[in-house]
Amino acid sequence: MLSGKQKRYLRKEAHHLSPVFQVGKSGINKNMLNQIDETLEKRELIKVSVLQNNFEDKHDLADQIAKGTDARVVQ
Repeated sequence: MLSGKQKRYLRKEAHHLSPVFQVGKSGINKNMLNQIDETLEKRELIKVSVLQNNFEDKHDLADQIAKGTDARVVQ
């Protein structure tokens, strides 16, 4: 679990980053989770954007990615 101070620091570090992945209307699949996991191994901090044509809750999508890749959601 990340502390509030750690999350603030990571948000500051990620501010200038561009999204690496986009979640569209098809949602998240196993292949996308594998690619996100590989990218996290290389970069450690990434942004994922949710497109407007995806009607799922963005917090639920973030939780799915975190569980599927053993990562932590910063924001």
